[in-house]
Amino acid sequence: MSNSENEKHLATVSVRKNLENFPSVVVERYELALEKLTERLAEETCEQWALEGLEIARKTVRSWEAAAEFFDASVAVQRQLPSGQFLKWGKTGNSLCEDSPSLAVAYFKSSPKAMLRLRPRYIDDWSNVCRDLYRGTWKSSALACRLFEATPELLETLSFEEFCRFGGFLEILSRRSYDQAGDALGAGIGLFPKIPDDADRFIELAHIVAEKSWRQTTELFDSASGDFDDETTRFFDSGVANADFQSSGNYEFANVIDIGAKHTARITASLTQTSDNPDDLFDNRSGDFDDASSNFDGDTPANCNAHIEIATSDDNTTYTDFRTFVIGEYTARYFKFRVVLISRDNASTPVVSEVTVTVDMQDRIFSGNDIVSGTGTKSITFTNPFKSGNYAVGITGQGMATGDYFTVSNKTINGFDVAFFNSSNSGVSKTFDFIAKGF
Repeated sequence: MSNSENEKHLATVSVRKNLENFPSVVVERYELALEKLTERLAEETCEQWALEGLEIARKTVRSWEAAAEFFDASVAVQRQLPSGQFLKWGKTGNSLCEDSPSLAVAYFKSSPKAMLRLRPRYIDDWSNVCRDLYRGTWKSSALACRLFEATPELLETLSFEEFCRFGGFLEILSRRSYDQAGDALGAGIGLFPKIPDDADRFIELAHIVAEKSWRQTTELFDSASGDFDDETTRFFDSGVANADFQSSGNYEFANVIDIGAKHTARITASLTQTSDNPDDLFDNRSGDFDDASSNFDGDTPANCNAHIEIATSDDNTTYTDFRTFVIGEYTARYFKFRVVLISRDNASTPVVSEVTVTVDMQDRIFSGNDIVSGTGTKSITFTNPFKSGNYAVGITGQGMATGDYFTVSNKTINGFDVAFFNSSNSGVSKTFDFIAKGF
């Protein structure tokens, strides 16, 4: 054995010795794989492969599990890949292990079967599609691992480009619900073999539904089977049954508006809405363009709407009935609001994107004339408190001598204190007028 060959042999022996620091299964799988790979690979390639596995094992406390799967999968994967791509496959798994050992475990476990249907140049792309589902949480990790594990089965029907788009759909849906994304993945495994010629179009539609009405993805997958035009009672594009919306529904604001006391306030509101009819599809139209009895694009706005309702109370216990809100003045202390959504044909639905309510407290004026202060502090109490203590107070003292002055203190929503003094800073009695303005 030459010096160079001896050094390389010592390298693989050194790796084995270091792997003894981990559970025995790691060394066992390493030795089994090394025995077979040395018959197929150059010494230098074997050395790089062994060092890659050792680096994976050292990543984290649990990364030895990923190293064990790496060694276990290596022989089968090496049969499918040239040496350079084989080493790159290991580095990709090493990179995944930095994010999460669980991702690397799923990647290595699924690799032998995945490589039967995956071109070597797609290895990194495959890894990235699955990795994009991972956001550092156990639910995102579980979803990403499931996609790794499902890859061989999905690629039996989908092209790699379709697989990537399906992964992109799952990433969009997972932002809303990991559980629903997991359900869609499971449903897709069973669905795609039934619609091999339409899988690409189905995935494109799934993207649209996930972005615009993500909750309907469940029914989309449940109902999609056969040819696109086979279904007549449920539309493939929307995945929902015809006319299955509720006729009405309410969204009540989470908080009651309290303006502090019973006042008259001017209230304005705005509501931004669009409308949608997932049953009113181009595929569902028949005849010539000008045969339609109404708008070809549908009558959704005429068949649904949303409006705001208001209820008021003076004690936050007994409220008036909700009534349709109109801009104007309302006298009460407490105000409740809700949005009512109505579908007249059970197929159309209003889509509310923004609701705002503005309560404008009108400026009010309290005043008093010819009030005697006395030599001490005079307290002024309002008959009806202000909403805010940031009101303005004007005071005019009668018969003020040179050097006389006054102070205003203890301003609250209920009143304020005033005291008059002479030039010697002694309290004096004065007759005064006041005016307070605020809301």
